[in-house]
Order: sequence, then C-alpha cells, then structure tokens
Amino acid sequence: MSERDGHPFSKGDLVKLNVGGYYYQTTWDTLTKDDNSMLSAMFAGRVPVKVLNDGSVFIDRDGKMFAKILNFLRNGMIEQPTERRKILELQSEAEFYQLQGLMEQIQEAIIGGLEYGSPLGKKTSRIIGKQVTVIKTETERDFLLKSMTDPLVILEVSSSSFGDEKDAIIYKHLVLFDKLSSDYGDKILFVKQIVYTGKEWKFYAKGKLQHSVFFYNQYNGKHSFQEEIILDRILKLILS
Repeated sequence: MSERDGHPFSKGDLVKLNVGGYYYQTTWDTLTKDDNSMLSAMFAGRVPVKVLNDGSVFIDRDGKMFAKILNFLRNGMIEQPTERRKILELQSEAEFYQLQGLMEQIQEAIIGGLEYGSPLGKKTSRIIGKQVTVIKTETERDFLLKSMTDPLVILEVSSSSFGDEKDAIIYKHLVLFDKLSSDYGDKILFVKQIVYTGKEWKFYAKGKLQHSVFFYNQYNGKHSFQEEIILDRILKLILS
C-alpha cells in the first residue's frame, strides 16, 4: 500500500475504490460533487489518499453502506434502510463523509417515520393503512385546525432531537405514535410537526386544544415516557 500526496486525480477521471473490502468504480466528478465533504477533500487533493497496488483508493469504512453514499452523490437522494440499526449506521457514515445534505435528510426522515419505506429526501406523507401527515410550520398547523372537525393528535419533535443520550426516549415516543396512528387512524388524524424546540403531544377536538403531554422538562432538562397518560388522552379524544 502506498500513500499518494498532492493531486493524483482530476476532472473526468474514473476512480476505483476499495471501501472496507468492497470495490466500486465511479467518476471524480461524482466523488467531488459536494465541495464540503470528506470525499471532495480526498479526491480534489486537499488530503492524502491511500492507493493500493491495483490502483484502487482504500477507505477504511463500511463497504456495503458506501453504495448508499455513492447513490446519494449521484441522485441527491437514496432508498432508505428499513431497520433502525441500519438507519443509525448510515447516519454515522454520512457524518464521517461530512455530507450535510444526507445528514439532514436522515434526520428529517427519522422524525417523519423512516421505518415505513418512503424514499429519503421526499417530504411527503406516508401511509400505514391510514395517512400520517408531516408538517413543518405553524401556518400548516393552523390550516389543519381551521379545516378539521375530526379529532387530531400532533406530536411536536425537534429536528435536533437525535444523536445524544436522549435518543432512546424520543424514539419510544415515535414508535408509540406510529402504533397509535395505525390502531386509531380511522378515528383520529395523526400529524408530526417538526419544530425548532419543544417536545410535546397535543390533542385537539373540533380545532381546539384539549390536552397536552410534555416529554421534555425544560427546567431540569430531563425526558420522560408517559405511555399510560398518552393512551388515556387518546381514549378521551375518541370519546369526546
């Protein structure tokens, strides 16, 4: 193995890669598509690369997951993983390669219900037998409240909720939300609202707020998972 300094590749070159034992071939243009990424730094000559005897560039990362990294660079979006473990593995790779666009899409997709199969990067509602809507603005929420007479549940989740020690508790809320939307989606409209701050369940009847359940205490910084209280509020909403 040799380490090649300087600027060994240039525009239009075909590049052979060995990523953790998996071989890929792509173009210099694809690898440098995101100027701020680690791959662009490597192949534009800003950092040295390791070139094997067969001419391939060695990268000591998850080789199988790299296929998704390449697809994102080529297409601007990827087919999402369906398992939480794979989602977090992809998130780790996106962070290593410093692909900000992919990191943002993963975060949005986690909040929007990634497990159920809509492509990353498409900001659309998804179907789990019943429709679940994802909204991002107060205007969208106000429109729903004015136009809805049916019961409505909104789960507010911050786009910066993931990647720390609170992740497991927040994920429990997302799983519960998806389960409730599947079980009661024929009686209640379930909506996820991506907000800057605040983590809260809101329960509406005839456009008016009936109950709120916070799962983040801004005073002590602690998260909680109050499943019984949330289920009680759902039943009260159905009976209202």
